[in-house]
Amino acid sequence: MSAELTRVGIVGAGTMGAGIAQVAAGAGCEVVLYDIAPEIVERGLERIRAGYDRMVARARLTAEGREAALGRIAVVTTLDALATAEIVIEAAPEDATIKRQLFAELERVCTPDAILASNTSSLSITGIAGGLARPGRGVGMHFFNPAPVLPLVEVIGGAATDPATVDTVVALATRWGKTPVRAGDTPGFIVNRIARAFGGEALRIAAEGTATPAEIDRIVRAAGFRMGPFELSDLVGLDVGLAVSRALYEQTFGEPRYRPHPMQARMVAAGHLGRKTGQGFYRYEGGERVADDAVIPFAEVAPLGRPASILIAGQGAAADELALALQGAGQSVSTYSTEESTALVNAGIPRARRLRDVLLTTTVAIEATLGPRELKRAYWFELDEMLPPQIPLLALALGHGATELGSWSARPERVIGLGLAGPFASAPLVELARGERTGEAALTRAVAFLRAVGKEVAVVGDPPGQVLIRILSGLINEAAFALDDRIASAADIDTALKLGLNYPAGPIEWSERLGLDRVVTTLDGLHTYYGEERYRVAPRLRRALLAGYARLG
Repeated sequence: MSAELTRVGIVGAGTMGAGIAQVAAGAGCEVVLYDIAPEIVERGLERIRAGYDRMVARARLTAEGREAALGRIAVVTTLDALATAEIVIEAAPEDATIKRQLFAELERVCTPDAILASNTSSLSITGIAGGLARPGRGVGMHFFNPAPVLPLVEVIGGAATDPATVDTVVALATRWGKTPVRAGDTPGFIVNRIARAFGGEALRIAAEGTATPAEIDRIVRAAGFRMGPFELSDLVGLDVGLAVSRALYEQTFGEPRYRPHPMQARMVAAGHLGRKTGQGFYRYEGGERVADDAVIPFAEVAPLGRPASILIAGQGAAADELALALQGAGQSVSTYSTEESTALVNAGIPRARRLRDVLLTTTVAIEATLGPRELKRAYWFELDEMLPPQIPLLALALGHGATELGSWSARPERVIGLGLAGPFASAPLVELARGERTGEAALTRAVAFLRAVGKEVAVVGDPPGQVLIRILSGLINEAAFALDDRIASAADIDTALKLGLNYPAGPIEWSERLGLDRVVTTLDGLHTYYGEERYRVAPRLRRALLAGYARLG
């Protein structure tokens, strides 16, 4: 088996097959592009020409280079024409039976040492290559659409794949200018498995009324994502997303984390598939999204005209960071805690030894404990009992819903959940959770306070974790399960999600930004709130927290 493969066969001249052929020929390989009919391979060749033309127009390729690359591509309609290929990559329809039969045909046609690669996005490589006389040469080589643009390639070894085959394909992808990652043969591999938490959790949040699809997308974009989960779903196609979810759910024998959502199934049944049908979670005309007239709740609330006098009750890193950030934003900050914080002492932030000493000057109170439930409740009851009734009471609401927090209070109308996915200082948007009995006056004052310190605000519904940290915690938890299952390395997981889906950070990096305590607190809170196994914490994630690690990995 040569590490310098130069003769490439491509089966399937559709969007993916043509894209892979364009990449291979552009990198100097001789390519034979196969499909069943002359008109299909000609359309594929036209796609390739158009792709090279775009590269020339953007000065990424010379006209001479375009002609040279096109000269390296031959189009054929018989599989026998692939006999001299050193590697054949199939981009046939996503059907295990079709792909398995195709591998059997290719084994008949190709030389004994030719590599047979599948571009499947979710099917088992072990199953596809299982019928081969030499299954060691069967491998997954999953490109992302559009293949000439996106740099990621998942290289998947099946149960019988020769490690040398994987190494050769990794080297080939690198020579083609791609970034390969190694993945185990699990349903969905890396990207499609872990990313189920991004869209799947967003669907659930929207379906239960915690926030609208547009508001969820706004919250997620504020965290640095190029697209929110519903914008991305419309772009990819709801039918495609549902098919992947169903495949993962079935192949994992009903794993609750991958359960498709009825909301998505109803929309697919109605023909609302996204951009390609003009209607999905948004409406489109001529391929462009039509602006809607949805109003952001509390958008008209103006910032407070003068600095607030803020009391932060609680202890731990979250409380300290919040106090320091608010002081840095020009607010008057006092704290109440049973423990002294060196960081706060050094910053000159006063700590009250008795709660009554600071209540008369307080205009906004925040309970910010991430510790055990008993510790949080202890701070809460003392604060609620002594705080004047007109003062809004914000509580860090990661492990508890806003309604539950309100049930601890004699005045639930002033209780608001505070959602923070990471440090307050660097968060452009802060979520406020409205409980069943939260009043408009308290919410208005809380929004005005946050706008005064330069924060965008989203008012959402009740469950623990609100929107962003709930979605991110799902991604991190899924990455932890993947590590436990030895699907990929921590570095490859982050690389795959960033390059395959343009995430601003991978789930391992997010675990450090958020803090493992926030992630586990959120997941445990959701597990208690819903009573569902989909929110169970991965053993790797809980071990990392107990060991005191700064991040997953």
